[in-house]
Amino acid sequence: MPARLESLKPIIIAIADMGILSLLIYWLLTIVRGTRAAQVLGGVVALAVFYRVAAQIGLVGLESFIGYIAPFTAIGLVVLFKSEIRRSLTQLGSQDMFGSPRREEALEDIVLALKVLSPSRTGALIAVENKVGLRTFIESGVRMDAQLSSALLVSIFQRGSPLHDGAVIIQKSTIAAAACFLPLTTRPGTDMNLGSRHRAAIGITEDTDCISIVVSEANGAISIAADGVIHSGLTVEQVEERLSTHFGRKRPRAAASEAA
Repeated sequence: MPARLESLKPIIIAIADMGILSLLIYWLLTIVRGTRAAQVLGGVVALAVFYRVAAQIGLVGLESFIGYIAPFTAIGLVVLFKSEIRRSLTQLGSQDMFGSPRREEALEDIVLALKVLSPSRTGALIAVENKVGLRTFIESGVRMDAQLSSALLVSIFQRGSPLHDGAVIIQKSTIAAAACFLPLTTRPGTDMNLGSRHRAAIGITEDTDCISIVVSEANGAISIAADGVIHSGLTVEQVEERLSTHFGRKRPRAAASEAA
């Protein structure tokens, strides 16, 4: 038996090596996903490919040039990605990093905030990230990285608050940024009576899989947009149901009512 285990040792090591490498690559992709840095990373990969090709076919000049600038490129990447690297190292080993967000609590906090914002006719625009990163839009606003709570959401959108204009973007159980600029929909046939908040809510969902929620400042009506389609005049309960469905959750109360 020991001899058999010894023969399997190289295979086990190879599997472990591939697993660790896959996790490191996944971590790197999560750092740059949804940011302009992803394009820079693509350029670095292209540069590495050029270097390999130059070495293979004997382009000595090109190979020497790329080899000369490579150390400076590495330093530049550290400077460019310093905030992302710092944030990712902070999250290293945390529960949220590998896709275990406290999504249920986050949705409950959003619903509780809507119960305050809608009756008071406080205008609001909230975008909840799903699988497609929204970091490009986060960069357009004021970075917060604050633990999500209904009280914080309500305070952000209060009239007179320096952050009430624009959108709040939520990542997992965190308010990533506030006062963010979202793209307005340009889809033909869109209701021209919709305000900028509603058009932005539609626009962000046309290119991403996020879901956006709007509270009208005019009448307190709640709207929700997903996949480029907006539904208006929803109750808080309907919004809760749509949020749960969008993120693959099942409402316990709904299940209980069905059983009744």
